[in-house]
Amino acid sequence: MYNKLFFLTISILLFFQTSGVFAVTQITGNITAKHENSFKVDFQPHKTAAPDLNDKVEFYLTLDGEKIEAGTGKVTKTGVNFVWVQTDDTHPDLTMKALIHATGITKKKKTLVKNRLVPLHPCDELAGDPWDDKRIGPSVKFSAIEADRAISACEEAARKYPAADRFQFQLARALTAKGQYKNARFYYSLAAVAGNYAAAQYNLGVMYQHGHGDAKDITKALEWYFKAAEQKHKSAQFNLGWMYENGEGVLKNDINAVKWYRKSAEQDYDRAQYNLGTMYYYGLGVSKNRQQAIHWFKKASIQGHEDAKKFLDKLGE
Repeated sequence: MYNKLFFLTISILLFFQTSGVFAVTQITGNITAKHENSFKVDFQPHKTAAPDLNDKVEFYLTLDGEKIEAGTGKVTKTGVNFVWVQTDDTHPDLTMKALIHATGITKKKKTLVKNRLVPLHPCDELAGDPWDDKRIGPSVKFSAIEADRAISACEEAARKYPAADRFQFQLARALTAKGQYKNARFYYSLAAVAGNYAAAQYNLGVMYQHGHGDAKDITKALEWYFKAAEQKHKSAQFNLGWMYENGEGVLKNDINAVKWYRKSAEQDYDRAQYNLGTMYYYGLGVSKNRQQAIHWFKKASIQGHEDAKKFLDKLGE
């Protein structure tokens, strides 16, 4: 039996070339997140070297001073002092080390923050989401996405601007339109975890709620809806209200349903306004209040909500 402790740090070795001569720089970091077969590694910046996309990665343990290999992978996303690594056919443990082999001198560290403010790109025009508060330029309804064109444009944008999380999100949206749900979920996850991207978190919730690309997982759906709702994503807030009202994945709770419907309705989401109106009309989670019901039905009706219009007609309003 081995009785020496494993080293819990990650050693990232980057090989870069200067005037034809290779040198070695070591950067240490820590695994801070895991999603399926991908790992996020945080590390301190280096003045002349940084990991790049598709760099080879080797996972291993050091035991009694000996290197025990556990598998390989590649860098799939770079950011400000972090990378995401996708493994091949192995599943490294969080206590393992990682070697990332990279060549070339890069100034990426000086430009990654600016990449978050990159100008309008064809990816924005082909896959921008109307519900995304980080969107710039026009938006495209999901049913109108030209999947092949959008995927091509967004892959190019994601390679060129790896720290611009909106391109990861929009690539995922285009892949969803193509029916490539597992790939879409991967890119949604990158933006949702690394970028704390509300629209990506919401879309992940939708995928898990409806089982797109995998079995349904209501617990995960709720987890992602909560994360997005806390960032004031009004559709995520509405979905939480609906799930509490109907007892999907949670105990039925009309008070919580009203809470989340109200947060969404106050952001002018017509479906939430209508549902909040019905809660007031029938006295679910709140005291019956005809005037409040009419108030919210009118707000939804102004936005074209047909059921709200019918309810107002029924009430003679």
